[in-house]
Amino acid sequence: MAGLGTAMYNGVSGLRSFSTAISVVSDNIANAGTTAFKSNEIRFADLVSSYYSTISSFNDREGAGSYPLAILTDWGQGPMINTSKWSDMAINGEGFFVVRDAQGNNFYTRDGSFYVNANGELVNYLGYSLLDVGGNPITLDLDQYSGFVVNSNGEIYGIEAATGNMSTDPLATIGLVTFRDPNGLIRVGNNLYREGPNSGRQDPAQPGTNGLGTIMSYTIEGSNVDLSEELVNMVIYQANFNANSKVITTAADMLNTAVNIVR
Repeated sequence: MAGLGTAMYNGVSGLRSFSTAISVVSDNIANAGTTAFKSNEIRFADLVSSYYSTISSFNDREGAGSYPLAILTDWGQGPMINTSKWSDMAINGEGFFVVRDAQGNNFYTRDGSFYVNANGELVNYLGYSLLDVGGNPITLDLDQYSGFVVNSNGEIYGIEAATGNMSTDPLATIGLVTFRDPNGLIRVGNNLYREGPNSGRQDPAQPGTNGLGTIMSYTIEGSNVDLSEELVNMVIYQANFNANSKVITTAADMLNTAVNIVR
């Protein structure tokens, strides 16, 4: 009977594992249209209970099911989507924008959907300030300049309202950061991440330097979710979920048969 009980527990662990896997896939599908979203994939690990109780020459350990070992993020580049706003920016290559909330907390994002608020601050749609290469919020003079231009190195130039000429010096330079282990970042929602204990943040630098990507203005990065791949994964995980369910029902039938024999 112990073997039948173990089979049931193995089936339950499989149900839990593939239920989590289906949740990961459904989250990817739900974010197929989310700006700069990075898809996630699950890794499984086996569980082991103890040595076989039988007397034999084998040293293998008896399996006890599976569990989700890790959820990894695919940091591959998403498609570039053209827009009509200069403040929409995409990173072509490695790096993250740094934004700061009103409480002074820094977050990291690939979502370059920014705009200039009434105070001249370059912010995202949560109102978080975009930081320059020196770690300071970027503020632009709306009285002196009627428009702005961002080059590939993240330098922001102003178009003077009085003359229509472009400023000779950059008004600000956007800062980007990289991480030794991006999978160490903590996902907090709203297209934002915060630094984790194992992420290994590098110092902010100008786009196009130190291996960082360049800036594309009038552009946003799309989601890197591959819907066809996710739908295939959904079918596979659903089939595995059903198979583990069948293990439980089969073990239950065998247990009922054994009980009836005793009767």
